[in-house]
Amino acid sequence: MKKLEDTSLDFNLISFHKARYTYNQNSPIQHTMRLHLLDLLKKHTNRKSFDSIFEFGAGMGELTALVSKSFDFQHYITNDLYPYDISAALHNERISHLAFNMAQLPAHPLSKNQFELIISNACLQWLDCASILTALKSMIAYGGILALSSFGQNNMHEIREITGVGLQYESLETIRALLEKDFEILALESTYHHLHFDSALEVFRHLKLSGVNAFGINKPFVLTKTMLKNYTQKFNNTLTYEPLYILALKH
Repeated sequence: MKKLEDTSLDFNLISFHKARYTYNQNSPIQHTMRLHLLDLLKKHTNRKSFDSIFEFGAGMGELTALVSKSFDFQHYITNDLYPYDISAALHNERISHLAFNMAQLPAHPLSKNQFELIISNACLQWLDCASILTALKSMIAYGGILALSSFGQNNMHEIREITGVGLQYESLETIRALLEKDFEILALESTYHHLHFDSALEVFRHLKLSGVNAFGINKPFVLTKTMLKNYTQKFNNTLTYEPLYILALKH
């Protein structure tokens, strides 16, 4: 077992920015999610182009790169808390970036704009689902598409059970109720992925290196030997992900 001081990992809301250079190699589920979200978009819409696209929680442009290669567009606005230069990284001047907190979207000038596609991968879980979906409804043009991935209620249930803290995830039923009045729901589904690690400590290192704040708290989190021991005994160093996918047509 590692020394206790090695387990005092700093999990807080700015951890994704800290982990931006280790994110891709330590986030296989998020990689799978963006590919599946894109596949659903292609399968259910048969679209080749969108005049205007808005992507929130874009990070360093991992999904942006896939979307920009798959569809023609005139205007593509990305959002994240941090001012990543996605346009320069992808060599595309039609992509612009706005750095702001999506929780403030209802009061942001961008909320007055309309888009043919609003897309996001693995970000909705950080936000108040009802508030954001309400704001996004008015930002999608009629005939436009909402394509989001998030996580379901069983996501990382092991972390919540061992530590006593964690994010609160919305159910598929709640999301359906929020959308069905204004949208034709093309796809609403969840899947399960189980990652296995050599030790409980490696589970938490995985979370830190992927920048995932699984605890939903805005302060450092101290991991104890007891937590690690209980995790191994109860869950055999396995971590559950439950990706959730939303694809809806504005009518």
